[in-house]
Parts: sequence; structure tokens; C-alpha cells
Amino acid sequence: MNLFRSEEHVRRWADFDPESADGIKPVRELVRAFSGPLFTQRLSAEYLKRVQEWLPGLVADLDRLDASGADAWRFCNGQALEGVPGATAEVAVYEPGGRFVGVGARQPDGRIAPLRLIATAPSQVP
Repeated sequence: MNLFRSEEHVRRWADFDPESADGIKPVRELVRAFSGPLFTQRLSAEYLKRVQEWLPGLVADLDRLDASGADAWRFCNGQALEGVPGATAEVAVYEPGGRFVGVGARQPDGRIAPLRLIATAPSQVP
């Protein structure tokens, strides 16, 4: 992780890659993410039991897509889903029952493509 004074400084950096521009985050956003229990409780004996409970806090600012069982399965297997209207470039995707399954990126055609997925035990096609 590199810290810069401003986005302008990042873009003027000799090693700046325009493909990584969506990774430019303000320090306050990083502080919020890294001060949550997902990071502060890593040495807790209950960490692995509670990590699924803490993950949604990291994506609270993203638009939410409550996928059907079949769509959640497709998303977890790398397939893009029909999008939902919204303002954020990334979307938090949940399966029925409210379990967080990952983050998708809005594509130019409006679909939501898997970006980051939560590893789970293999499930059957719904």
C-alpha cells in the first residue's frame, strides 16, 4: 500500500497504472475499513466463527443486490448477473437469507460481474 498526499500526486507517480485508478481510496475510507472488527479481532479465538458476521461492514457503502438462489450460484461460479440501478461502481451481492457472497463490478452493459468472492463449501445448483 502506498500513501500519497492527493489523487493528483498518485496520478503523477512514475509507476501509476491507469488500470488501478479504482483502487485510489481516501485515508478516511482506509481507516474505517481497517479499524473494524474484521481487522482488529484477527487474533481472537472466535475470529473464524465471526468473520462472516463482520464482512458486511466493509461493503456497507456499496449498492446491494439481493440475488435469487440460482443467481447467487451463478455469480459465485463466475457469471455476470443482470444489474440493479445504483450509483456505486461496485455492488455487494447477497444470497437468499442475507448471507454476503461477494462484490461485483458494474459493467458498461449494466451487468454485475464477480470481482471478489467469499470462499464457501461447494453447494448444489439450486
